[in-house]
Amino acid sequence: MTVQNNVTLIGNLTTDLDAVIVQTKKGDEMFIGTVTIAVNDRDRADFIRIKLLGNRWEKVADYLTKGKPVAVNGHIQTGSFEDDKGERHFTTDVIVDSLQLLGGSHKEETQAEPKAKAKKWNKR
Repeated sequence: MTVQNNVTLIGNLTTDLDAVIVQTKKGDEMFIGTVTIAVNDRDRADFIRIKLLGNRWEKVADYLTKGKPVAVNGHIQTGSFEDDKGERHFTTDVIVDSLQLLGGSHKEETQAEPKAKAKKWNKR
């Protein structure tokens, strides 16, 4: 039996991308970007957190701003963490495998330089 974990979402980004550079166990630096996408479903919207993992996403990060329509292909990843009070919280994220900017001007935008200088991502 083959198990499949594939997700396709089309929606609008609800905020600008929140990105950091983290140090891996091997000592390398890795880009991690997080943003929520609003996906409309008839009378309501679902708000789904997506994560962009890996340095390949750093070059498009400046284009991922609030309100941008995007199409995302990825896979679901669940996890948990314990807060300062010792309470366990569970998470569900879509890890992005591919992303496409949608809308009228995205072709020009992805080929041109970002309007703003590249952001210096926080290091953790």
